Amino acid sequence: MVAGGATPLKPTPEQIQQMEAYGDSLATQTAIYAAPAVAMYLLRQSVCFGEKPKAPAGEIWRQKDISNPTIADRKYGNSLRSL
Repeated sequence: MVAGGATPLKPTPEQIQQMEAYGDSLATQTAIYAAPAVAMYLLRQSVCFGEKPKAPAGEIWRQKDISNPTIADRKYGNSLRSL
């Protein structure tokens, strides 16, 4: 019972459907908003602190340390040369 003796308001089926759609939309927006943060964390974990880090923590990365023909051949073989 609501104060003053009035009956509580009940949403119509259309309003319920709109609230569900809003909740779904909010969940989707949250997932999309958080995706880059998760991707960057996973990239940081695999590249910086994984089994074979590309550069020690606190150092500036140099392009020659990250990718060069030798590293590409070791990782991908001749598949890059055929492109």
